[in-house]
Amino acid sequence: MGTMPAFSVESKTLRDVMHFSSKHTDDVARGVGGSGKAERVTQAVNNMSEFFETDFGKKIVGSLRKTKKKYDGQSVYEVMKKIDRNLRKGDYLYLDGLHMDHFEVFDKRGNLKSVLNLDGTLNTDKLLKAKGRKLH
Repeated sequence: MGTMPAFSVESKTLRDVMHFSSKHTDDVARGVGGSGKAERVTQAVNNMSEFFETDFGKKIVGSLRKTKKKYDGQSVYEVMKKIDRNLRKGDYLYLDGLHMDHFEVFDKRGNLKSVLNLDGTLNTDKLLKAKGRKLH
């Protein structure tokens, strides 16, 4: 008959198996309740310095200026030159202090304009929740 082949089982995380760095885990999508739909999994950051190490952060860091303003304890940044249609010169943004996984973007008059994930994509769910918010 012979013997059973030997094998070992190790406990590994998805990051170990798929070779994800923490900077790219926001690119992972997971299924939602077997519906066939995908939901974006967004990685949070601890602060703006950490955000500026991400791909999108590196792209926009030269176009932002830190202001003296604070919103919910977070520093407010001014967009100094147009980055894309969601971030234009004169806009203001801050990293959400509760979740640390998205930006709230305001126009030059302080009216909410959009909510962006850390990769620069629009977050419509959080935009609807933040509707009517103003930057003072």
